[in-house]
Amino acid sequence: MNYEEKAKRLEELLAEMEGGRMKLDALIAAYNEGRKLVEECNKELDAIRLTIEKVTGAGVEKVPLSADGDVQL
Repeated sequence: MNYEEKAKRLEELLAEMEGGRMKLDALIAAYNEGRKLVEECNKELDAIRLTIEKVTGAGVEKVPLSADGDVQL
């Protein structure tokens, strides 16, 4: 799954979780899947950031993602 697919899946999970119709065990599973996807996305962004720093020789500000995939400012 590429970055865009992971971000889309995070959006889907968030919509399902906010819908209020999930049973507790499904909600917990969705939360765990979402956390894993956020971690994977952050790792990909870190790798991209390192590549940019190597190419440009300049530092790039790290901007973490929230659990729902949004940029935290």
